Amino acid sequence: MDIDSSTPSSENSRANGSDSDHAEDEQNVILPAPGDMTDAQKEKYLLDNLKEWGCSGVTKSKVDDLLKRLNPVFRSVLRSYKTLLSTPRTVAITSSANCGEMWCRCIVVNLKSLVTEEYLEMNNNARTLDINTDGLPLFKNSSVGAGKGFWPILGRLVPSYGSVFLIGAYCGLGDPKDLWFYLGDFVEEVADLRQNGVDIIERTFFFSIDKYIPDAKARAFPKCSKCQRGYDCCERCVGRGVDYLNRTVLLETDESLRTDEDFIEKAADLMTPKHTAESDNEQVDTHVVGVSPLLHCEQEMVTKFKLHGMHLIDKGVTRRIFQFWKQEPGPFKLSQNQIKQISARLLGLKGWFSNDFNRPQNDFEYVLKYKATELRRIALYDGMLVFKDIVNVNVYQNFSLYHCGIFILGSPKLFRTFNSEAESFLKMFVEHSTQLYGIKLCVHNVHSLIHFASECLAVDGPVDAFSAYPFKNKLKGVKAAIKSGNRPLQQLIKRDAEVGNAPKPIMKTVKDGSVSIPHLNNPDEQMEGRQFKNFM
Repeated sequence: MDIDSSTPSSENSRANGSDSDHAEDEQNVILPAPGDMTDAQKEKYLLDNLKEWGCSGVTKSKVDDLLKRLNPVFRSVLRSYKTLLSTPRTVAITSSANCGEMWCRCIVVNLKSLVTEEYLEMNNNARTLDINTDGLPLFKNSSVGAGKGFWPILGRLVPSYGSVFLIGAYCGLGDPKDLWFYLGDFVEEVADLRQNGVDIIERTFFFSIDKYIPDAKARAFPKCSKCQRGYDCCERCVGRGVDYLNRTVLLETDESLRTDEDFIEKAADLMTPKHTAESDNEQVDTHVVGVSPLLHCEQEMVTKFKLHGMHLIDKGVTRRIFQFWKQEPGPFKLSQNQIKQISARLLGLKGWFSNDFNRPQNDFEYVLKYKATELRRIALYDGMLVFKDIVNVNVYQNFSLYHCGIFILGSPKLFRTFNSEAESFLKMFVEHSTQLYGIKLCVHNVHSLIHFASECLAVDGPVDAFSAYPFKNKLKGVKAAIKSGNRPLQQLIKRDAEVGNAPKPIMKTVKDGSVSIPHLNNPDEQMEGRQFKNFM
């Protein structure tokens, strides 16, 4: 898995201005201009910024080196990062000889540090969380770290408030072999939050899980269901795949849908003695292959696990289409001359795109190495222009169906009004692709497109409302916190504790929905008054 450090196009996440005339909070102490600061204020400012810098991913040897240089002049500056950042000397983890190591920071700890009174007032009826689990390859060429599996559990408040937080992490050889070892503490805490709640600001509030947003493998693994290679791999319908050229393809588009009740019933059947089938030709739905620990805290094992756009669309279908264009034989395959023409158009657009798009256009020759956001942009924006009159006309019309469907579902204004049209476009795309590229294109991701419009309706939001991009950004930070293959879980726990001990800015929700952060006056600023950093 490659980590994409960028988020979806910033056209959906631009910063808005905010009012600065809020009532003063006693904790909102804005430091005076540097020339008017006392020695104590200067030292406090220096220490706070050193702590923030020390938690920003810089190596700890550099922090120690800087502290030793500052200590002769600023005696309050400590000589070791461990003391400065309050690094814990010991960490509490659960170890098993057969299962590896597991650490749980707990949801409650995160809620008490993140939830504010403003958030509780905004969400009187529904206080929920999004959850993501994923496998993270830490090292490629390390004799110490090679073969180690690392599975963090991440969470985020809904509606999106604050950053993604770390709930726990597993480390061991390969994937977790015991699901109870991996998810046991999480399951118990989710059930307790729903039944007993958590005490915040001298009141009890109840939280529940709104949705799970992992990729296909990480959805199937905790659910104990078939992954993409299984015949009954579709998570939304009972369509059965067939084996074709070492891949499982799903050709049916009108099969009956799975329900939460069916999933629970099949899991219950696995706990009872099996009966012999009446007929050898009888096909048994084998989507559920085990009893998931999540059944102890969740009843919606189908509808809560979302098909999200990053893996299904951007890195799934879009990349697969381009893979056929470049590598598979057929009338759709692009010649080197066509690739050069597309690249010239893409590179010619560089000067016309705003910096809201966080990755510039790249040569189409390397399209199979594109990051998810690059694939997203070319499918939503660039493709309709750069492919016109270059690719085969049937290929272009097929891509147009795909573009229209995902563009509608990605728009906050269109996804609900034109949902049926988007569903029709995507179903036509899947059926037409079978004729154009052959049935080998219609693997799990392509088939799942026919269910994506109903997924947006179920969430009542566009594609970005249940995107995995924020979680992938957090995984990038998790990976950056681990510098060597020696005890990676302990490294992560200590870095996480250091960030928790660092001073945090005071965040206040304002009327327009953005958040204001008071900060030190810019010494170059000539106008008097308070200054804020703002973001949505």
